[in-house]
Amino acid sequence: MANLNLTWRNVTTSSTFTTSVLSCYYSTGRQNAINNWAPGALVITIINTANEAAGFTLNDKIRLRLDHDTSPDSYYHTFWVQEITFKDLGGNQNGSTATIICTDLLGRLGRSTVFAKNMPQARTITQLTTAFNGDLPSGATMPATYTGTSTASVSATYTGTIANRINLNMVTEQGVLWQNQTQILLIGRDNIAALATTTKNIGPESPYYIYSNIERVALGTEFLNTCTVSTEVTATVNSTDATSVSTYGIYGGTLATVDYTATQATGSASWQVFSRSDPTALTFTVQTDTGTSSDVSDIVKNLWQASPELYYIVFYRKPGSNTLIQYLCQMQGFSMSISPEVTEFTFYLAPASFTGVFTLNSNVFGILDQNILSFSW
Repeated sequence: MANLNLTWRNVTTSSTFTTSVLSCYYSTGRQNAINNWAPGALVITIINTANEAAGFTLNDKIRLRLDHDTSPDSYYHTFWVQEITFKDLGGNQNGSTATIICTDLLGRLGRSTVFAKNMPQARTITQLTTAFNGDLPSGATMPATYTGTSTASVSATYTGTIANRINLNMVTEQGVLWQNQTQILLIGRDNIAALATTTKNIGPESPYYIYSNIERVALGTEFLNTCTVSTEVTATVNSTDATSVSTYGIYGGTLATVDYTATQATGSASWQVFSRSDPTALTFTVQTDTGTSSDVSDIVKNLWQASPELYYIVFYRKPGSNTLIQYLCQMQGFSMSISPEVTEFTFYLAPASFTGVFTLNSNVFGILDQNILSFSW
């Protein structure tokens, strides 16, 4: 469909229903680096002239798969049916349709509430994988690949949704949460650089992945020069960039974390101010489609593989200049609007500096040469 080799499959009933799909909307991740991670969505409109919608029920696992030339079973994202809406037409009902509304694993965990859960003090990610792996839907995973760098405070009687606690711990960690396949992948901030083995280039023309539209945002909600952090076990702490406040005035932000000491909480606040007090830092919203960039499926492949490729260099020109400017970014999320005619993509990217990763002798962050620090893109 739409110049993109996608298939739709109900894993629960072992039935592929690609030929019934009229249109589809997909989203995952977040739109900027200061937001919490929100559930993604898969909204599928199908033909329902022969009651095809009867083949779906609550919690059916729906897999959207990219049938790439190599290892097609490696690139997919699984969702769970949450709602079905029907548009029934009169007469012979030949135009009847149904819309299958699905959520991802984080969305399922947003409806999964635990009561008085004992969560011993531990590294941020270890605390999550230890506490909640037994509470995941059948077939879903939260790999214990990483442990996290920060320590999460003890919570002997945590009551709330699993998704809320995941957000609290990952805000504390300042790592990366990424969803694909049937997993929530939680990446510690000291492990982010390990994902930076290569970058993909997005730009206005060949040889890059070509965009049709680019929006770059300076300043905005991601700029702050003072930050207040509140925790469950320490007094509220604050950090301020006095020079920035003197120049621009106060632009504050607040974070709720599970830092286990005031010292760690102060470090969290200080990092937010350090990484976000530059008003020239840019975030990007990049749009393209299968007509503009015929190889855009490669980006989807990289984001849906088990170990995702999250680093991209965005190339753009300022008005009145023919000079290409390049900007190293980390993917925050993306969406697809899929129809038989075309598939439209929107990618949300934030400065890589927001996560503070830097690794010597890296294709992304710099190659150690004989007497210079060079970059290979």
